Amino acid sequence: MRAHKFLIISYIVILALSFRAIFYLSSMSQGDAPYLLQNLLKVYFHEPFAWTTIGTVLGGVNQFLWIWPYMAVVSLVGMIGRISPELLIRFFFYIPSIVLAAWGSYQFASRFTVTTRVKILTSLIYTVNTYFLLVLDGGQVGISLAYGLFPVVLTLFAKAIDSDGRKPFLLYLLGLELITLADPRVAIISIAFAVLLFGTKLKKIVYVLPVWLGINMYWLYPLLTGAGTGFTSKLDQFSSLLNGLFFYAPHWSGNIYGVTTYPSILFAVFP
Repeated sequence: MRAHKFLIISYIVILALSFRAIFYLSSMSQGDAPYLLQNLLKVYFHEPFAWTTIGTVLGGVNQFLWIWPYMAVVSLVGMIGRISPELLIRFFFYIPSIVLAAWGSYQFASRFTVTTRVKILTSLIYTVNTYFLLVLDGGQVGISLAYGLFPVVLTLFAKAIDSDGRKPFLLYLLGLELITLADPRVAIISIAFAVLLFGTKLKKIVYVLPVWLGINMYWLYPLLTGAGTGFTSKLDQFSSLLNGLFFYAPHWSGNIYGVTTYPSILFAVFP
């Protein structure tokens, strides 16, 4: 019993130390995370424009239509509560990403093992690895949120195919839609991964795909009808996601592309 408690406490301490920056109100990174000032929240809360000045040149095509519903909710809460940008980015992106990654990977591992040590180790490898830390440090809040949702969606998928009820189906559809709002590329990867793991049982839930596509027509339709090459290029950039296949992800600490820090000898053992 003592060993079990010690294991859980050690797990919590490692997570707390790894992500201790979230407890400070200063900016967590100098990367691409949006700084959600009140005047910017009004822009995000407005119905999406075909063009935007955020993240592209003046008059450029809006490249982030899929995340508009989530940003509208974030903006509404921020405007009503007059919440600071530092707290908003933590409450809606950083903290959910970390909690979902840790909890989701633990739950997904529970489908394959009953050993607590293995489940905790799986959760640590998935959550406290250089790829996820790099994504968070770089302010890639959409990818980090999708990364956190990934094991949760897979777990919901597994429960949906194991059940004949309506609730598991709706929960999986909700999870799939949330990960799509964060990053459609990761949603597609989650579907492909689910096919590889549970391909023989897909007939029980294949009808979720038409519903999912229908829900996302608000951004798929502009994409399919020719919103411009600048819009589609964002969906083609899978290279950064492939770094997640490796234990060590290079960090451009000097913000100079190609000049990376050398990995510590610890990376020969730990990710």
